[in-house]
Amino acid sequence: MKSIAKLLLVVMLSLTTFSACATKTIYISKQPPTKIVQVKPAKPHPNMVWIEGHWKWHRRAHKYVWVAGKWQKVKKNRIWISGGWENTRRGWIWVQGYWK
Repeated sequence: MKSIAKLLLVVMLSLTTFSACATKTIYISKQPPTKIVQVKPAKPHPNMVWIEGHWKWHRRAHKYVWVAGKWQKVKKNRIWISGGWENTRRGWIWVQGYWK
């Protein structure tokens, strides 16, 4: 009986953890500002790729905030595809960058 209770507890914790990780698309009616031209610092290591800065929607403040660009270690045999804002019929959405 104790093992069933433990199993149920593990299942419940897993479900709440994974449901909290689910992302919800947020539509913004206001167009994002023009990108800030950021001076790219010197490459710290040959195995690094520059991830461009971008505007992020701050839900609590109801405004865009700038996320500065950064150097990131290259993932083996992959290339970085930059994210960006996309205008849809429902509003602006952020399309996350990813490794391909």
